[in-house]
Amino acid sequence: MSDSLNKQISDYFAYVDEVQGAVDIAAVTDPQPTQPLQPVLRASPRMRGWVVGLAAAAVVAALVLVPLLFIAFVHEPDVADNVPETTLPP
Repeated sequence: MSDSLNKQISDYFAYVDEVQGAVDIAAVTDPQPTQPLQPVLRASPRMRGWVVGLAAAAVVAALVLVPLLFIAFVHEPDVADNVPETTLPP
């Protein structure tokens, strides 16, 4: 490679080291973490709001629908069902 290209490359890496901070790889003694990395999943406040709202809507729907279903499916005999049959005399 030409000297000007080598100079441009070294200038570029010097700039990157200056901007991002140089890492001394030789100083790293233990490349493996002592424990496996665990993903951290945190719900955003917006997502938590949706989850709380959805849970509240489900609770309200259950509190409204259960009594309505109970009323709809409980069969009470009509008054006409309790009247004995009468026969007309001949």
